[in-house]
Amino acid sequence: MTEVTEQVQTALDNTSHSPLRVPGFASIPIHCGLPSNERFAHGVVEWRQAPAITARELTMVAVMNHLTDRPAWYTKIFGDEVVAEWKQETFDTTPLMSEKAWEWCLKELHDKAVDLRENLQIHIRVLDTGSCVCKADAETLDSPSAAFRGSVPTLLEEQHEQRVLDWQPETVLNVVDPLLFPLVYGRSLVLTDGGQVDLDNVLDSYQDATLAPKPYDRRVNSQSLQEEIDSLGTPCWGIGPPNGDESEFYHWSSNYQCLPCEVEFLYDLGTEVQITSYINNLHPAHKGIYQAIEKLISITIKPWNDCLVKGQSGWDDQFNQGQLGPVPPTNHHLRGRMGE
Repeated sequence: MTEVTEQVQTALDNTSHSPLRVPGFASIPIHCGLPSNERFAHGVVEWRQAPAITARELTMVAVMNHLTDRPAWYTKIFGDEVVAEWKQETFDTTPLMSEKAWEWCLKELHDKAVDLRENLQIHIRVLDTGSCVCKADAETLDSPSAAFRGSVPTLLEEQHEQRVLDWQPETVLNVVDPLLFPLVYGRSLVLTDGGQVDLDNVLDSYQDATLAPKPYDRRVNSQSLQEEIDSLGTPCWGIGPPNGDESEFYHWSSNYQCLPCEVEFLYDLGTEVQITSYINNLHPAHKGIYQAIEKLISITIKPWNDCLVKGQSGWDDQFNQGQLGPVPPTNHHLRGRMGE
């Protein structure tokens, strides 16, 4: 594990001025990953709600989610008349609500409202029994929404002229799809010796690029696994290769991968960011959309910090791997994001 950690840390220290050292390149295994306590949890495999919550608790978080959808709820929640009206409405429509449960909801909503006001938050956490959801008033997204509305029509017209899409105004489109042109091992050009794609001069940035090497494929049961997927249909969580020790190798493809863009913070404090590489399948000429995406990322960072489940040590025991055996689970308290 020490060797893997050092390899990943080297990858994290990668800069445009030094040779590319990331998983899948520079002798770093493609399946190399940070230890669980140094990254966010993988939601499908590692995180689960344990201990489970009761039906009444589900009712309580649903009620609080509903009430916080109302305009100016964070002010009205301190008014006796409005609270009495909301209480009556809740009891009339929610069979599992009780007096004690309502008092708990009221106190928690007071805390959320105070936090919203005193910490100048633009979002609140809801459905937060372990994992959670963040939501904000629509005004929060006014600025990036306006930027997108002003920039996207130009992109649609360009793609329509190039016959990339047959667009109609009523059509819902996935206009920028990073899966459309992924990195293909053995075919795509990569700046393995350092460097960065210049957004103002993309083509010349590839003068010193080399072909992405094809990683060693350690998935020895790919065909049988694919047959199992085809037979079960989708979604088909829980299936895996016959040999459990090989399961980690099936989380990565040795043929291709998506291409995320590089983003860096502009200042030591705050959440303002700048995209420093191109966005796959979005030409850098569309600077308005780039700026809108930067704004969207910036205002999303704080909600991410509140929602994403930070990994914890101990997630590699039998319970956390989902392999309940003769050894009883000992770390239920590690399962949710609120665990101590």
